[in-house]
Amino acid sequence: MAALRAQHQASIRPHLAWELRRSLELLGYAAAFRPALLDRVYGAPLRRSLARGDWVTAAGDDFGCHIPQHSLGAWRQRVGLRALARLDAHWAQAQQRAQQRIAQLRTLPGLEVVEDSPPQAQGIWPVILLRMSSAAQRDALMQAHWASGWGLSLPFSRVLPDYERYAPVLGEAMDDPVPQARDWAQRLLAISNSAWLSDALFGQLLDALRQTMPPSAAG
Repeated sequence: MAALRAQHQASIRPHLAWELRRSLELLGYAAAFRPALLDRVYGAPLRRSLARGDWVTAAGDDFGCHIPQHSLGAWRQRVGLRALARLDAHWAQAQQRAQQRIAQLRTLPGLEVVEDSPPQAQGIWPVILLRMSSAAQRDALMQAHWASGWGLSLPFSRVLPDYERYAPVLGEAMDDPVPQARDWAQRLLAISNSAWLSDALFGQLLDALRQTMPPSAAG
């Protein structure tokens, strides 16, 4: 901790403009991050991206190489400290909900639930990751239901060498075939583990997953 603190003090400085921006963004999250407004704030831009066939923007992968670094202001520190008191209960509820839903997902043939490897790893389950049997199956589900309010998303839409903007950073690695990473990127999807995804909505998602299965798996 001492080394991290020293590195922070040596390389990162307070930045009033960024602190004001991040504070306004935090207020915006507090106002909009609720079921009544999420469709307008998040769903509408998502549907516009999907209508253009722009999966990169829809997945949130369209960002630059520059990541601003600045100190965390006193007000945001207090907000985080108050939220910390609720964190353990939130994690426990998320883990219980995830285990119940993973048990249901395991009954579907042709799906692989990406789980922890205990005791070395124990996740906190903001999402449940699935690896579909094929890219075609994953894409069919996402095209039909990405904007259905079931909390579907892509952890990443492409592998790094497929983004031209990263060529200066990757160098010769841009030519790497990365078959394993490409396979994961093409077959992986995430399901929200939020309490807002009710059991009824999750049941609809299970039905949609069954419908996208190839006949051999469904049989």
